[in-house]
Amino acid sequence: RLASMLVALSKRSRPASVPGALAIRREFSDILDEIHDRIEKQLEGEFGEEKKFLKQRTDVSGHWLDDREKEMLAAVEARYLQERESLMELLLSWVGDVLRHQAGSDRFDLPEFSAATRELAQRWDAATANRCVRELRRLGANLRTNAQEGLALDSAFIAAFA
Repeated sequence: RLASMLVALSKRSRPASVPGALAIRREFSDILDEIHDRIEKQLEGEFGEEKKFLKQRTDVSGHWLDDREKEMLAAVEARYLQERESLMELLLSWVGDVLRHQAGSDRFDLPEFSAATRELAQRWDAATANRCVRELRRLGANLRTNAQEGLALDSAFIAAFA
């Protein structure tokens, strides 16, 4: 889904704007929400099956179940953070390919999207692409801290895409 969002970005004809940047941010956040929900449903389903199995075969205490549920929630968060980091890498690879087109390279991280990144490379100047990379790297660093995710995404997407 992120790839289709980026292809749409490359086809956008109007100049960069704050509302446009926030629309990209919203779509990115929707992708993150879907990922979180998918991970949560998967792990909650596994936990539910485990709980059912153990209740049938043992005398499971409430304290143990509470601890196990905390472990499950921590696992959800850990997997979410891993997938968010992968999305950030994809986003950086995309913009990196824009820069590679501008530099005349023929080696790309995402060759299957070469037409879209070439189109964007023709519309963006090098300063815009470099600013985008810089802001996305800053976002990645901020997301690895205790910064509030929504605010970090807002400021980075505005700085990168507006």
